[in-house]
Amino acid sequence: VFGSFAKDSHLTVFDFLSIPVQARPPLSWLALSAAAKRKHQYSMLSTPTTSASPAPSAWPWPWQRRLLLVLLLICCSSLITPSVLAYEEPLSDDPLQDDATAAVERVRERLATADNETLGGKYGVVLVVSAKDMSYASLTIPIWREYCKKHKMGFYLHQEPLNNEMSFMWSRPRLLMEILPVTKWRYMMVVEANTLPKDFNKSWEYMIKLHMRHKRHKNDDPSKRLVFCPWDCDEEYSNPYEDGACSGPVTSACIFWSQKEKTQRLIKSWYLKRHEPDLPSGDDAVAKAMHKMKEANWEQVYYRDIADEVGRPHSKFIPAYAWSPEYKWNIRDRIYDVIRKDKTLAEVANKASKSKPKGEL
Repeated sequence: VFGSFAKDSHLTVFDFLSIPVQARPPLSWLALSAAAKRKHQYSMLSTPTTSASPAPSAWPWPWQRRLLLVLLLICCSSLITPSVLAYEEPLSDDPLQDDATAAVERVRERLATADNETLGGKYGVVLVVSAKDMSYASLTIPIWREYCKKHKMGFYLHQEPLNNEMSFMWSRPRLLMEILPVTKWRYMMVVEANTLPKDFNKSWEYMIKLHMRHKRHKNDDPSKRLVFCPWDCDEEYSNPYEDGACSGPVTSACIFWSQKEKTQRLIKSWYLKRHEPDLPSGDDAVAKAMHKMKEANWEQVYYRDIADEVGRPHSKFIPAYAWSPEYKWNIRDRIYDVIRKDKTLAEVANKASKSKPKGEL
């Protein structure tokens, strides 16, 4: 495009780039002297004239030189590998002064034993139950325990508050902060007391590939996901991104990639959100805090509407039960009737009632 720099050098841009980097002269060598600038004029629209008075150049030399340097930088940039760091949410120190210290120590002692019944297997289920949930948790705990035995999974039941100042539901992320650094599970599912593995003979492992690793579009990278939760969506909607169609996570059955240190960081971020003033004070704060954590870690936390399978009373795999017109807030009777009417769950419940659980608080 530019031709040669000057008659004295006969060096083109392409000649310069073909010289090995180590042997290239400094860029200052390319700068012509003031006399050479006055003597040699260039035009991109015509060839140099041989007359004593060259035609005026349409492009002033300083502009050409700047453009040349830009081209050199672009061409040479491929020789340099830039160090690009992905965004990472900054986390402040958390002294955990609101811990229920004795309860946290009991968790650590239990985890230190690493008994196979509790923490064995490739996958695990964590069930966190408060005292107010025990009326119906007494029905679901034995079934979840038997489910894990059948599918050779670990099962961890926790029933103590781990925070002295917050809602009991904050014990869930606080417990995960203790479990994740020591567990050998590859993935874990954290469930709530109002859920049942209704399709008892089916392992939840399929959800990892089908939902957690679901590829939404050509450039999507599901391998970056560390946390998956069902998406809390209306029963009918045309677009999940419409205002009010879908909101935060359904926390009744979330999956965590246990073997990644970055998952621990996400849980710390989740738990740190308990101090944010715009969160409600009740149990809903925990789900809203998870959604805030997702907003700062968009690629690592993924929601998908799987209400047909998980998280709703009508879900076929892991239903979750709450208020209903028929039962009102009598969740215990509702779960009891579901178990009674399901032949497999009824048999499992009868069998579980005769066995004595081990190693659970």
